[in-house]
Amino acid sequence: KEESPLENIESSNIEQQFDNQILMTLQIEKFQKIFAQHTIKESDDERETDEK
Repeated sequence: KEESPLENIESSNIEQQFDNQILMTLQIEKFQKIFAQHTIKESDDERETDEK
């Protein structure tokens, strides 16, 4: 069965959206990790200040 150009476009669009979703998820996870580390570091700094 020959695929029509329209079907090709549709399937590649879905793949593109899927890739974008994965990228977004990875970016968000990366951001959350960085944010979490930053928050931990800040609370450590506060603790050090309290002890002085």
